[in-house]
Order: sequence, then structure tokens, then C-alpha cells
Amino acid sequence: MVERKRLAGQLSLEELNRDVALVSCVVVHPKYRTIGLGVKPVNETIPLAGKPYVETVTVMTRYNPFFERVGLTKIAESKPDPRILEDVEKLRALGFNPIFLSS
Repeated sequence: MVERKRLAGQLSLEELNRDVALVSCVVVHPKYRTIGLGVKPVNETIPLAGKPYVETVTVMTRYNPFFERVGLTKIAESKPDPRILEDVEKLRALGFNPIFLSS
């Protein structure tokens, strides 16, 4: 078993490819949220990956712990690189809405 500490950024590329599945996005229309509609496909799909670990990439986990409700356990949380935050603020000062960076 891979230690939790090692999962926080110290796995080799070979180990990542072998042991970690990635769920990058789960989108449910706001009208249908909170009724468990997103949980079912995630719960049915994760076992099909055949990996012992699942990484999720999300911005809203602190406010909406969807993946914890699915049954995943939070191991680590990463903070954005301060240089990226500075660049986003520079763009904001030029009148660019940072929300468009995700589209």
C-alpha cells in the first residue's frame, strides 16, 4: 500500500499511472443538485477504473464536499502557486474577469 504522505506529491510517474485514477469534472445542472444525481455515476464508474486511488480536481470542495459524500477520503489539499495568484490579480487589474480562465 502506498503511504498517504507519498500520495501528496511524491509518487513516481510509473506509480501514478499504475495506481491513480483521475476524476476531473462532475457537472450537474443546478436544478438537479442535492438529490444524489451526481453520486450514482461516480460510484458506478470509479470501480471500473481498477485503481486503488482516485484523485479529484475541484475548486469548490471546501464549500461543497461532493466527493466526500461519494465516499472518497480527503488526503491532501493543494494551494495555488502564489505566482499564479499574482498573475490573476494583474489580469483582474487590466479588466479581465478571471472566471474566464476556467472556460
